[in-house]
Amino acid sequence: MVVEGGCVVAPAVQLQEAIGPMVQRRWLICVDGSEVSYRCIRLAASLMNAGADRLELLHISDPSLVDLDEKLIPQNILDRCQEEVQAAGVRPFRWKIQHATLRESCSVSATIMHVANRHAAILVLGATGMGTEVLRGASTSSSAMGSVTEACLNRCKVPLLLVRSGPPEAPQHALAPKRRLAAFLGGSNSSQLAYDVALSLSRAGDSLRLLHVCEPSEDPEARAARNRYYQGEVTKQAHLLPKLDCALETLPHEGSVPATISAYLGSGGVDVAVLGAGDLEKLARGVYLGPTCAEVAHFGPTHTLVIKGIASLEQFGGRADRPGVQASG
Repeated sequence: MVVEGGCVVAPAVQLQEAIGPMVQRRWLICVDGSEVSYRCIRLAASLMNAGADRLELLHISDPSLVDLDEKLIPQNILDRCQEEVQAAGVRPFRWKIQHATLRESCSVSATIMHVANRHAAILVLGATGMGTEVLRGASTSSSAMGSVTEACLNRCKVPLLLVRSGPPEAPQHALAPKRRLAAFLGGSNSSQLAYDVALSLSRAGDSLRLLHVCEPSEDPEARAARNRYYQGEVTKQAHLLPKLDCALETLPHEGSVPATISAYLGSGGVDVAVLGAGDLEKLARGVYLGPTCAEVAHFGPTHTLVIKGIASLEQFGGRADRPGVQASG
């Protein structure tokens, strides 16, 4: 079943593949009736390019846990999803909800990854949620992260936005101003990609912080060269888009890089943190997560966008000539 703009348009056995040339990015959001899944809708709507992107909501049911005579997507979930996208200012033709039935030999996480790897530019998941693995009694991780989300974080081959249930929410309207993003510039070669993606998600009126942790073992010349490069980027963005509040900050080392990042994020000045998963060669295969990114993704205090499974901005749906800042209208 496919619902567009809140209305059932046609029965469908398989997910629709062709969205059309006007879709820049497809945001796949898993909804299971939990509050964090609705928060995923609100956060994705606040980050999407309202004039080009599309929200694709995915509901998965387990035949062993539901009455087959019931609707594939419960009416209360349909109604709530429609309320959320309308409240967020998403246009009717910029979202749809689709359903997948879980096969006996397939897990929820494998189903999500199959859809995401084929259809999505970015996967949006709650860090915790119901999850059919939990309902089936499968063991969960010792971390606060749900088992479905953890499996997708480790193995999914597209960028993944982890939505926390705790931090204050970002502005909910798709055209709302002043979103606060931070891109972390580490020692891996995916730092530039994290910056490019964060910039491509930014628009006039937003705050974008380029953050680097000053490690004691780092070569001073390499640090100075990187700072010069990104300071040049800040100057360039100030000229190209003066209404974007972009700045470079160096953070003093506090025990470890993940601890320093988490302490900064815990100060409450960031809505979404953007981190590269690690080495670009492994990153493009989508099955690698560096230790810093893994710790922040699991235990960080705010929403986290993990850049993985891509090797260029073009693969994320951006433009290779210059990471474009979104128009505000």
